[in-house]
Amino acid sequence: SLARHGEDDGGEWITKIVVPHLRICSQSEDSKQRLLSLKMIDIIITNGLCPSKVSDPASSPSSFSSTEESPLRMLLDIASSRASDNVANVRLNVGRVLGSVLFLLDRSDVDYVVSVLEKQL
Repeated sequence: SLARHGEDDGGEWITKIVVPHLRICSQSEDSKQRLLSLKMIDIIITNGLCPSKVSDPASSPSSFSSTEESPLRMLLDIASSRASDNVANVRLNVGRVLGSVLFLLDRSDVDYVVSVLEKQL
């Protein structure tokens, strides 16, 4: 199933295909594209398409090392990069998206999201 796709390959699909496209979309001059990137991040995380943990390097050659960011943190970084956007609607949607996925995150990611949200205040 599609929901298991990100888990089956240890997150390679997310890091090699999705994250680069999301970064480009989130840096677009068109605010609608930036809003779209936030919506995509929301959908990916809430539907479990992104592994939240770093895979064990011994289990697969495509796994992440302990020094690399997890695919989930990459998505959170992209969303948080829009927290100081020039368009108010984009900034508001950063808070909405991060707030909607907060209950799905582990403690370190929650701390990261909370710090991003506090900086927005």
